[in-house]
Amino acid sequence: MRREQIAQMNQHYKRYSYRFFLENQKRLGVTSLELWMGAPHFYLDRLRYSDCTAIRRQTASAGLSVKAATAPSFARQYQYAMPGKEWSEYAFAYFSNGIRAAAELGAGIVTVNAGWELIGEPLSEAAKRSAQMLHRLAEFAWQRGIVLAMEPLMTTESCIADSLRGTKNLIRASAHHNLKAMVDTGAMAYQGETLEEWLEAFGEDLVHMHFVDAAGRGDSFTHGVWGDGVLPLQDMLSCMERYGYRGLLTQEIAEERYEDDPAQADRRNIGMLRRYIP
Repeated sequence: MRREQIAQMNQHYKRYSYRFFLENQKRLGVTSLELWMGAPHFYLDRLRYSDCTAIRRQTASAGLSVKAATAPSFARQYQYAMPGKEWSEYAFAYFSNGIRAAAELGAGIVTVNAGWELIGEPLSEAAKRSAQMLHRLAEFAWQRGIVLAMEPLMTTESCIADSLRGTKNLIRASAHHNLKAMVDTGAMAYQGETLEEWLEAFGEDLVHMHFVDAAGRGDSFTHGVWGDGVLPLQDMLSCMERYGYRGLLTQEIAEERYEDDPAQADRRNIGMLRRYIP
């Protein structure tokens, strides 16, 4: 594994400025970024988005480049399985703006998820809406040189694609060559799955990771600093080497406990990773 594969994410800095986030990454020597396109660092809605030229210049001045991007869904009124034609079109406009912005920022990957069902409706109906939306977005992204990487959600968030099998089924149903797989190791651990199972199932079509520590099956601690959970970091890195994984290892530190002092969390996290990725 290479140090450049470690990508930082800014979600846990949402109480701080983007400048503060960048300054801390520069001190840590990080060069790769997955941009969480949420306030107060980036504005995105279905009608407009932040000045990407300015964001890209500011990011580059700190020695970083945006390699991947994520348009928030849980923090917004948009999701991938949105019911109703009008609301579905609003969601498509929002997520396609996220893809446009990612292309302007120089990213090669945009992460997506399945969205979620309404309580009481047949799961198959929500899955159908999700597949249709992801197909449209995958085509839109392909035309702009962006790969879509779909991650699983946890069962507490959605039942459409909350496992390896569910992710594989939804990608197949979406029927577009530009929709690839990614694994979120927190959601993976919550289901009791392993990284080797994911790498074996998808091979080269597993193109991205949210690579975080977690507490294990059924535990809500799923997006932690390495060393705060129970996942076998060294074994997982060795597994990636065996399977030839060359994508990013995004540090999606998303537990609320880290938001007061995200810089300290990053120092601990990067320190742990660099024991094995010198």
